[in-house]
Amino acid sequence: VVENILAQPHWSALTYRSQLCFVPDGHTASTARLADVILHGCVPVVVSNRVELPFSEWVEWERIAIFIAEEQIPQAMEILQAIPEEEIRERQRL
Repeated sequence: VVENILAQPHWSALTYRSQLCFVPDGHTASTARLADVILHGCVPVVVSNRVELPFSEWVEWERIAIFIAEEQIPQAMEILQAIPEEEIRERQRL
């Protein structure tokens, strides 16, 4: 249970300032969080073993998002820190 839920304006401001935004799996294999973070200019970090990404036949998600399997969660910081800054900026422009 989350005691301090971030109000939408604060979440939006924080997301606009961020380069990488976690998009965890939800109750279903798809999630609205993906569109939210992309619209805020943030590179989605999809954490899931079962995510179903929309428009996969037209969108090259591998170029836009970063994918972390659930069993890689303990290494997430190492994985993300190993990504060059220029690659992150390029993904933000896509």
